[in-house]
Amino acid sequence: MHVITPESKSKHALSALDVLAITRELREVLPARVNAIKEISEFAPALVLYFPGIGEKTLVLDRRGFVFLTLSSVASSSKASFTATLGRLRSSWLREAVQLDFDRAIRFGFSEGYELVYELIGKGNLVLLHDGNVISATEYFRKRGRSIIPGLSYSPPPLRGASLDDDVPVQGPTLIQAMTKAYNCPAELFEEAFARLDISPALPPSQVSSETLKRVRATCLEIIEEVSQGKLSPNVVYENDAAVDVHPLFFRKHSRALVVPKDTFNDALSTYWEPWLSRLASEESTSESSQQAERANASAKKSRAVAEGYAHRATALGKLAQTLSSSPQEFAELLVLSRSNKEAQASARAERLGVGFVLANGIKLTLKSDGEAFDFDPRDSGFVNLGKLYEEIKELKRKAAEAESNAIRLEEQARAIENQLSRERLRVATSAIRRRKWYEKFRWFFTSEGILTIAGRDASQNSAIVRRYAKPGYTVMHADVQGAAVTLVMGNATQASISEAAQFAASFSRAWGSGLSSVDVFYADSSKTSLSAPSGEYLARGSVVFLERNYLRGITLSISLGIYEVQPGEYRVAVWPTNLRGRGARIVLEPGPIDRNQLAKRVLNILHAKEAERKEFVETLRADDILPLLPGSSRILLP
Repeated sequence: MHVITPESKSKHALSALDVLAITRELREVLPARVNAIKEISEFAPALVLYFPGIGEKTLVLDRRGFVFLTLSSVASSSKASFTATLGRLRSSWLREAVQLDFDRAIRFGFSEGYELVYELIGKGNLVLLHDGNVISATEYFRKRGRSIIPGLSYSPPPLRGASLDDDVPVQGPTLIQAMTKAYNCPAELFEEAFARLDISPALPPSQVSSETLKRVRATCLEIIEEVSQGKLSPNVVYENDAAVDVHPLFFRKHSRALVVPKDTFNDALSTYWEPWLSRLASEESTSESSQQAERANASAKKSRAVAEGYAHRATALGKLAQTLSSSPQEFAELLVLSRSNKEAQASARAERLGVGFVLANGIKLTLKSDGEAFDFDPRDSGFVNLGKLYEEIKELKRKAAEAESNAIRLEEQARAIENQLSRERLRVATSAIRRRKWYEKFRWFFTSEGILTIAGRDASQNSAIVRRYAKPGYTVMHADVQGAAVTLVMGNATQASISEAAQFAASFSRAWGSGLSSVDVFYADSSKTSLSAPSGEYLARGSVVFLERNYLRGITLSISLGIYEVQPGEYRVAVWPTNLRGRGARIVLEPGPIDRNQLAKRVLNILHAKEAERKEFVETLRADDILPLLPGSSRILLP
C-alpha cells in the first residue's frame, strides 16, 4: 500500500474536471439501492449501494476533498449526527448524479423526493434535501444571497468566474493565476492546456495575445468534452513510491513521472485516497483518548516537578539540620541574639556556622541552605526548633514520595492509553476502508484442494449464490433441516472437498442452535438445482429446489477458527470445517452452552495468547469482528 502524506501528495481535493469524470462514470451504473449508511469518519459518510447485476459498492463522500465509488468494505468508526439523518435514504434508490455548473458540487437524486448535495466549496458541505428544501446539513450558514438553513429552498453555490466561452480581461502576476481568477475553471485544467499548447504558465498576461488566450480556452473546452464523452484514461501518479496525484486523463505535466493506469477514475481515486482516509479515520477515532494520554503525561510531568521540589527542599533542610545539630551551643546563642533583636550579630554568627541568613527579630529567625529557607521561633529552645525542622524534613520526604508515586501512576496510565491507542489506530486504519475479496460478503473457506466454497448468510444471499455464482460442474449443498446456508463448492470437487463443504454446510444451519451433534447433508451438481418452484407450489424466499439429492449421513457439527492468510502479508480471522485436511486450528468449536457474545470475547483472548506470529494483526481485532463468524452458542475445544 502506498501511503499518502500531506507532504507528499499534491492533490488534496477534487477539481471540477474530476467531479465531471465521477458523475460521468456514476451515471453509467445507476440506479442503485441504498442498502446501508456508514460513517468512516466525522467528515466522511458512505452509502453502501446495491447495483442490480453488479453487486454492492460503496460511495464515499469525504467533504474534505474526495468522493468516489469503491469496492472496498467500510466500517463505521464515528457517530456523527448527520449520518443518522442520512438514514432516511436507506432502501431508497439513487437515480442520478449531476455536476452543478462545472463546479465542485454534485447533486445526487434519490427516490421519494430526496436529494443529497455534495459541495467541496469552502470547508465542504453535505446538504440533504426533500422536495428541494433543506432538511439537514453538516454546515449551516446564513449569508446575503445564499443560506443553508433547514426549511429553506436550496440554491447552488455562485460561480466564481466567467464561462470559458466568454472573452473577459485577465489580470494577475502570472498567466495561470490570471486565468484561474478570471474563469470558473480549475488551475490543473489550465496547466494541461498550457502543456498541450507549449505555453509557459509563468508568463505575464500582458505578453500573451488575445488569440493565444482564445486557444487556451478552446483547449480547455476540448479537454472537458473528452471527459464529458467518457474518453477517460484514469491514472494515479507516483513519485518515490508515493501517490502524489490522480487524474481522469493522462496529463502532460506528468510525462516523466510513474503514471499507473486504472480501469476507472473511481478506481484511481480509491487507490489514491483510501490509505489517507484510513489514516484520518484512525486519528479521528482516537483523538479523545490521545488527549487523555497527553493530559496524563502533562499531569505526570507536573507531579514529578513537585516531587523534585519537595526532594530538593528536604535535602537542603537536611544539610541545615545537620549543621545546626552538630553545633547546638552556637545555634542556641543564635536564637538568643534573634530574641534580643540583634540582627547584625545574628547574621555574623550564622555566617560563622556556615548557614545562610535571612532575618532575625524577636519572633522569627529565618535561615537558609541551598536556597531553601526555614523559619525558627527564637522564643523556643534549640531542641524544640530542631525537632520542628526534622518534622518538616520528614513531611517533605513523604510529600516527595507521594508526588513521585503519583507521577509514576500517571505515566503508567498514559502508557496504557498509548498502547491501547496504538492498537486502536491500527485497527481502525485496517478496518475503516478495506479492499476485501468479493467472496468475503459470504461465509467462505478454501477446501484442501484449494477450491473456494461460499455459503449464504441469509435468504437473499442463498438465492444470489445459486442465481449468480452456480455453474455446471459446481456442487450445491444444504443441511437436511429447515433454515440452513446454501453452500456452493466453486469447482470440480473430489469427495474430499465435498465432505469438507458438507461439514461447513451442516455447521451453519439451525441444527447448531438446536444443540444437535450431527445432521444429514444433501448435495447436487448446480445444473440440478433451481430457484423456481414446481408448478402449483410456493417457494419460500431463499429456498432452492434440488432436482436430485445425494446424501452424506451424520455429518458432525464442528468448525475451526483462526487466522487465515488470504495473500502474502494480508490476514483475516476466519472459520473452516474442522475436517479440512492440512490446516491446523487454533480453536475448535462445537454446539455448546456459551452464548455468542461471551464466546466471541473468549475466542479473542485465546487468539491474543496463541497467535504470537501474527500479533500485530490480532491486536486490531475486537469481539465484534469475531461475532459474525460464529454459528451460535458453542463450547471451545483447544487442539
